[in-house]
Amino acid sequence: MNQDLLDATARVLGEPAAERAGTRRPQDDLVFDSVTMIELKCALEERVPELAAASLADLFDGVFTLGDLRERLAVLRGQPVT
Repeated sequence: MNQDLLDATARVLGEPAAERAGTRRPQDDLVFDSVTMIELKCALEERVPELAAASLADLFDGVFTLGDLRERLAVLRGQPVT
C-alpha cells in the first residue's frame, strides 16, 4: 500500500518527489484542498478498488501526514499497521 499511496500522491501533485513526503501534512505542506483530496481518493481507488466504500472522512479525518494516511489505509484494508 505504501507504494500505491506514493504513486497516487505523485500523480495528483504532479511531483515525482512525493516519496519524500511521508511526514508532510497533506492539508498544509502539500496544499491538499478538498478537490485534491477527492483526486487522491480516486487515484487510490484505481489501485485499491475496495477503498471506494470509504468516505473522505474515513480517509482524511484526523490524518495530518502521509504517514498517517498510510496507516489509515492499512486499517481500512484490514492490514496490520507497521
